Amino acid sequence: MSARLLSQRSPVPATLHPVYLRLFCETLQRRGVAELPGLLRAAGLPAALDEVSEPVELRHALSFIRLARRQCSDALLAVEWGRRVRSNMHGNVGTAIFSSANLRQALQSLVTLMPLRCANLRLSLRESGSQLRLCYEPALPLYELEEFIATVTVFALQDLMHSLLGRQLNRVCFELPFAPPAWVAQRGAVCSSELLFHAPMLAARLPLELLDRALPSADAPAHAAALRQCQLDLRRSATRLSERLAAYLGAQAETFPTLAQAADYFHLSPRSLRRGLQQEGESFQKILDRVRMDAAALLLEESALDVQEVARRLAYQDASNFIRAFRRRYGQTPRQFREAPRAALMRSSAAQGEGA
Repeated sequence: MSARLLSQRSPVPATLHPVYLRLFCETLQRRGVAELPGLLRAAGLPAALDEVSEPVELRHALSFIRLARRQCSDALLAVEWGRRVRSNMHGNVGTAIFSSANLRQALQSLVTLMPLRCANLRLSLRESGSQLRLCYEPALPLYELEEFIATVTVFALQDLMHSLLGRQLNRVCFELPFAPPAWVAQRGAVCSSELLFHAPMLAARLPLELLDRALPSADAPAHAAALRQCQLDLRRSATRLSERLAAYLGAQAETFPTLAQAADYFHLSPRSLRRGLQQEGESFQKILDRVRMDAAALLLEESALDVQEVARRLAYQDASNFIRAFRRRYGQTPRQFREAPRAALMRSSAAQGEGA
């Protein structure tokens, strides 16, 4: 069994709805990638992804994406996956968005309800002058996958905007925080919006005058009913103090605030924060340790940093202390953990070859 399946769960791990991974698998199959069960198992995911209904931990999903990209280097892989994501805007979330009275209400619904689909996706609306920017920020660092995931997001948003705006889509500008990628050579065939590269963050920019434009699919009763159900779902998923603290610490990447700083963020005294965590059977240090280990796993899987640099970024005084802490959490050294997906994939491929 993969060490990733044996690892403890964080109080509130960043998650992704499994339907998006199923759409990614469909995209890979169209690109001729056949060994999907082996890739899924190597990433710590069930081989039968169709049977999964609960959100999966983001780090497993990222590991799968990274392994899959080694099997398929097609420049349009992220583009096609993004378009498939848009095609899956169904259920109460999709109904709440598409039955909105106007574009403003649709975008507000998207921002509010996105946590029900992807807990790692932070969307915000920012007005500046005559423009509105729909900004995207990942809740956790994506490292080498940042450009790939950003591309998926852009094309999912582009197709969503096309459904909402129709021919007005050419008035939307997407700002991307990286250099022009290979798919730009086919830009005319895949993207009808303006693209601005080397931007400070991923965002979609559009004129404010479009916000009050009525949507052809507007349906006030349907919107109210869908929004009401989504709000109930959000309340059901409301987190405890320990979970909110874990999410806050995880979002700080490698800075790791102190207990006093965390208490200030939650408008509590350090004593109140400590007491609240104790009532949930938790402590600040236990949560911080888990968050650091999750960050370590991401750094080992999604970057080429050596173990010493990972230890330094996680504020360990020396690599040996980090290695001991990592072994306690995962039952492996950092080097073994980093090599595990590749080794599992090789074993799976060998088994397939023997059975052929």
